[in-house]
Amino acid sequence: MVIWNLENIYVTENEQKLIDELHQKTDLFISKKETLKPTISSSELINLFELEEQIILISSKLSTKTGLKNCEDVLNKEILKKLQSIELDLTNLSNNLIFFTHFIKDLDEENAKRLESNLGRFTYYFKDIRRSLPHSRTLEEEKIINLKDLSGESVLETLRSIITGKFSFMWDEEKINEAQLSVKATDSSPEVRMKAYDLLLNKYKETSDEIGEIYKGVSLDWFNEQVNIRKHSTSISARNFSNTLSDETVQILLKTVRNSRKIFQKYFQLKSKILNIPNSRYHVYAPYKIESKKYSFEESKQIVLETFKEFSEEMYDLANLIFEKGNVHSDILPSKRGGAFCTYYDKDAVPYILLNHTDDLNSLLTMAHEFGHGVHGQLAKDKTQMTYHSATALAETASIFAEMLLTEKLKKNATKEEKIYLLIHHLDGLFASILRQVYFVLFEEKAHDLVSKGVGTDELNNLYFDLLKEQFGEEMEIPEIFKYEWLRIPHIFELPFYCYSYSFGNLLVLALYQKYKEEGDSFIPKYLEILKAGGDNTIEDILLSSNINPNSEEFWNSAISKIEEDIKELNSLINN
Repeated sequence: MVIWNLENIYVTENEQKLIDELHQKTDLFISKKETLKPTISSSELINLFELEEQIILISSKLSTKTGLKNCEDVLNKEILKKLQSIELDLTNLSNNLIFFTHFIKDLDEENAKRLESNLGRFTYYFKDIRRSLPHSRTLEEEKIINLKDLSGESVLETLRSIITGKFSFMWDEEKINEAQLSVKATDSSPEVRMKAYDLLLNKYKETSDEIGEIYKGVSLDWFNEQVNIRKHSTSISARNFSNTLSDETVQILLKTVRNSRKIFQKYFQLKSKILNIPNSRYHVYAPYKIESKKYSFEESKQIVLETFKEFSEEMYDLANLIFEKGNVHSDILPSKRGGAFCTYYDKDAVPYILLNHTDDLNSLLTMAHEFGHGVHGQLAKDKTQMTYHSATALAETASIFAEMLLTEKLKKNATKEEKIYLLIHHLDGLFASILRQVYFVLFEEKAHDLVSKGVGTDELNNLYFDLLKEQFGEEMEIPEIFKYEWLRIPHIFELPFYCYSYSFGNLLVLALYQKYKEEGDSFIPKYLEILKAGGDNTIEDILLSSNINPNSEEFWNSAISKIEEDIKELNSLINN
């Protein structure tokens, strides 16, 4: 059995002691409020940052351990209740500390510059707090916004989860849920795929009025807070700001990907020819079937570690440490959370990884992906507790790069059929994580604007359908039922405009891999420096320090050229 040891986070019997320590340190921090004057010394401010680090670390330990226990058994109501209680307690504690960031934001320029020059490892954190000054509000207003989120958008998101969580579907006289039905949408049978999509999307059509109103509420809440209250220029600008990306960079990315749609359209025409199926939206995720090789957990572990070692000894050591510490949970259990993720809660601790290993190629690639995350978190340990996490748009870099390394390794010794399988699997993934994600964002940009002007759900359905037709082109059949697909995309409800981060991360990796092919081993230290930066600078400055310009269309087009190369390779394999 491969089940993690959560006692590595903290010993369970010491939990109350840890909670007491958290409250003591929070009370101590609050007691320092009276000392916060513009003339505060750098050393005094550093002491407060260090105390804040300790509070963040204890909070993270408590929420992480309980959160991971919840993932082991999502049906355990006692654990869920405990997790919700911890989250509420931490929100209240966080509210009590808002005064500190407001003090930093409100400093006059002269004192801010004086302090900034002597803050050592906390310099960027200080600058980042001040960066948000134009979009911050008064202390009391920020508290109200925090509480509003708990009783506003969070409730709407929970309501949507309740509605969709109750969805059930009859399949051959058996009642199944949405997750089980979604698997059938990628079945090898065209008839099964069509039936699955029709069942699934008709359910969303039936509830489109309710879910559409929830979306309108969530997007209007975002628009009102981010544009009307915080004064970001547009809805997407707020996400760009949190990602430390300029509006210009994101628009270049969106434009480049939108312009690449014909490349993906050609791929789907080729894929339909290979599989001898209609070029239809029903069949976008049709699998290319070969006799699948099995990869046990131990075999997968060996292959992933070998892949990392061939690229970098340092990456290998850090990945292996996760295994050695017993911080992996891969067994499939009845009420365990599905999917996979990596979480790091302490810059000086070893991350935890959840897998659901099923001995297939996808499980192998997923392991490489999550261990890429695990390596990333450890490489940034020299940063502060507040800045070692990468901004969202860089957070997928190490994980996707690890998948890329593994895919190229597997292709070297693959048969022709296996190469075709790997390429189709790879290109399907690139479509899903690049073009598809950008079109979600293009939908959101227009939808947020339309919702702010009072449009209804029907207009949003039509907007999504028009963008689908643009995305896939005239050669692909787009059944009208797909106009309701947007209603089942969780990110556009939970994290507006988050989706372009996947596109950014994937294209960045493709471009970095092109550089690796050009520069060889001399590229490796540059790549590791990007990961070691964590979130201790803006994304643009992190990349520019490695001579990568994210504002260059040429840079992004180099990534698109890698996709074209892969499609050409696939075409060549089919025709030879």
